[in-house]
Amino acid sequence: MAHRERHRGRSHSPRRLTDSTRNSRSNSRRRDDNNDDNDQQQERRHRSRSPRRSRQPDDNDSAELRVADIVLDPTFVSHGKTFVRYKDALIKPSDCIALGLRRVDAQARRADFVMSDQEQRLWRGWQGLIDFIPGFELTVARASKNYLKIIKASGRSDNINSLLGVVFEWLEREGLVTVDPNDPNSARPARSLKTSLGYINNNTARLLCPCNLNLLEPGVRTSLEGNRVQKTAFPLLFFENYSFGIDTEKLCGALQARLGVWAYQHLMTGPSSVENNLVRGGRKSNSELAGFSHVTYESIAYVLTLLRFTLSSRKSFSWKDKEFKYGVCYDQIITTLKKECERERDEDDLNAGLRVMQWWNTQVFGDGTDEEDVDDPNHMLSLLSTVRADQEATRRALPGPDPTANAS
Repeated sequence: MAHRERHRGRSHSPRRLTDSTRNSRSNSRRRDDNNDDNDQQQERRHRSRSPRRSRQPDDNDSAELRVADIVLDPTFVSHGKTFVRYKDALIKPSDCIALGLRRVDAQARRADFVMSDQEQRLWRGWQGLIDFIPGFELTVARASKNYLKIIKASGRSDNINSLLGVVFEWLEREGLVTVDPNDPNSARPARSLKTSLGYINNNTARLLCPCNLNLLEPGVRTSLEGNRVQKTAFPLLFFENYSFGIDTEKLCGALQARLGVWAYQHLMTGPSSVENNLVRGGRKSNSELAGFSHVTYESIAYVLTLLRFTLSSRKSFSWKDKEFKYGVCYDQIITTLKKECERERDEDDLNAGLRVMQWWNTQVFGDGTDEEDVDDPNHMLSLLSTVRADQEATRRALPGPDPTANAS
C-alpha cells in the first residue's frame, strides 16, 4: 500500500511539475505582455507631455488653417482676457484673427474684400489686437483659435464668480437692502439664493427695474418677471443714486452708479482698491498689466453688464440670454457714451459724455494729483525761489556804505 502510494506520488509528480512549468511560462508571457503595454503607455504619456511642434505655415494655407494649426501660446492668456475687458466682449479674438488674415491675403492679391457690418466689427477687433499686443502680426500664426475661445469664456466666468463673492456685501453698504421677516420676497440677497433674486426678490427687483418703468405700478413687476415687457432701457442699477435723474448734462445720472465703480475697481484695479477708493499698491493691477491707465467705453460696458447679471436669478451667463439681452445692453452702453462724447463741447471743452468719462477716470484712477507739478506753489523749488526772492529784496533794502566815510 505504501509502495503503491509512493509510486502514485512519483507517477503524479511529473504532471505537477509540468503544470507548474506551464503556469510559470503563462505568467511570464503575461508579465511580458503587461510590460509591453506599460512601455506603450509610458511612451504615449511621454509623447503627450513633450512639447508639440508647430507646423510651419504655408503661404497656400487658408486663414482659418493658419489660425488653428499652431502651438498654444501662453502669452495669449492675458491678451485674450484684455481683449474681452477693454476692446470687445461680444466677438471672439480668433474670429478677428481669421478675418484679419483673410483681408490681408486679399490685399496682397489686390482682390476686392467687401465686409458686412459684423465683419467690420471683427476688423476693428483685429486692429485693436494689433494696437495693444506687441508684435501681434508676427506671432499671430502661433495663436490658437480654440485656446482663445477658452480664454474668452474662462476670463468672464472668473470675473462673475469674483463679483458674486462681494456684490451682496456692497448692497448692504449702500443701504439698498430692506428685510421684512413677514415677506419671503424680502430676504437678504445672497449667492446661495441666486435663483430667488432678479425680479423675485424685492431688493434686487428695484435695482433691475428699467429706468422708464415704475415697479410699483400694477402689473409691471409680474410682467418683468414673466419676461412679457421690453427691458431695453438701462436698469436703475446703472444710475447715480439708483434713480433716473433730470439733469441731461449728467446724462440723467446714467452709468454713474457707485456699485458700478466698485465693480470696475474690483475687477480692473484690484479688490483692495474698492476699500481704499484708489488704485492699490503692491502688485500690478489688471489695468496696469494690460497697459491701460484710463477707462474705455468697452470696459465700462463689460463691467456693468456682468454686475447686472450678478443680481439676476440666472445661474449661468449668456450674452443672448432670453431673460435679458446682455449683448444689446453692452452695445447700447458703448454707443451712448460714444455719441455723447461726440456732441458739441462747451467753453470748458467738455460735454455730457466727456464729463461722465472724466468722472469715471477720477473715481477709478484718481484725479492725477499724484503726479509732480513743478508749478505748484507748494513744490520745494517754488518755496526755495520764494525764499531767495525775499532774501534778495531784504538785501537791497539795507542801506549801503556811506561814500563820505572813505573820503575823510
